[in-house]
Amino acid sequence: MKKLDLYIIRKFLGTFVFTIVLLLAIAIVIDISEKIDDFMQEGITMSVIINEYYFNFLLFYGNMFMPLVVFLAAILFTSKMAEQTEIVAYLAGGISFNRLLYPYFIGATILAFVSLVINHQILPQSNSVRKEFESKYIDKKKSKRHENIHRQIKPGEYIYIKTYNTERNQGFDFSIEKFEGTKLKFKLSSDYINFNPEDSVYKLRNWRLRSLSDTNDKISNGYQKDTTFAFLPKDLTPVTYAAETMPYSDLNTFIEEQKFRGSENLSTYLVEMYRRTSMPASTYILTLIAVSLSYRKKRGGMGLNLAIGLGLMVLYIFFMRIADTFAIKDDFPPMLAVWIPNITFGLLSLYLYNNARK
Repeated sequence: MKKLDLYIIRKFLGTFVFTIVLLLAIAIVIDISEKIDDFMQEGITMSVIINEYYFNFLLFYGNMFMPLVVFLAAILFTSKMAEQTEIVAYLAGGISFNRLLYPYFIGATILAFVSLVINHQILPQSNSVRKEFESKYIDKKKSKRHENIHRQIKPGEYIYIKTYNTERNQGFDFSIEKFEGTKLKFKLSSDYINFNPEDSVYKLRNWRLRSLSDTNDKISNGYQKDTTFAFLPKDLTPVTYAAETMPYSDLNTFIEEQKFRGSENLSTYLVEMYRRTSMPASTYILTLIAVSLSYRKKRGGMGLNLAIGLGLMVLYIFFMRIADTFAIKDDFPPMLAVWIPNITFGLLSLYLYNNARK
């Protein structure tokens, strides 16, 4: 059996490598056609494009497509084995369907482990380099303006800015309030705020300060005021992809900070954290579905199995996107949203497995 197990594992991994290389080659061709004008206008050297962008591009999309490529690879080579009656010979030799799955799950474990390591250790740094490249050369025209920013910067201290420009480090309609329990102690507001990175000082214009105590209420105002606060511009508008560039331990700390500050992007960060584990886990589910669908010889052959596989792959992506949207936009629990596709397809895999085993 060891030779048969090694034969199936080699087939599994070999088909996986061939499929993902083909898919990534197509993705690169499409991406180059879309961004070639940006590269030409910026005058970027080929070595920078390859080392800082496309190397990390391949790592990101290769890891993202991994579970689905595993699914297609398992269907392709299992259907071919079924057409050549190799699986019939295995089963006729007394090998049970459960035993047939053994080398498949060894291959799935290898790929899931690789994906897990990439997700938690390698990809964050890779994403940081890729995102920095995109921000510098590709996304320059994106808006730097943010509106209606609410943050808690310390226990009991809250800030609000109506509009803030991250490129100019300036905002309008700013206010900071400090509470003790439910009682307002002071409120400082201004029509304009500007941060000077050289001395870390904020410049306020047309400011108004109201200080409250149990005995009196003091109000003061002025045209210009230089002061410091316990926050930096990066704390006001953390980028939505920040979570993608952090190792798991840093991401946990970052999420706790954003919970405290009341970040509107919190669900996005939580989805990113949970997906790092849910995607590798889906490798087992999709492998079981692929084998259960394709191990028997059918009249339609490989074409029918591939059509069914592609349909299920599209359905899986649809479930994943819908669940992510619910989590980010509709206050749906992020952990449940991330795992809904795996739970749904896990139940489908058990149904197909029971039918195949019988």
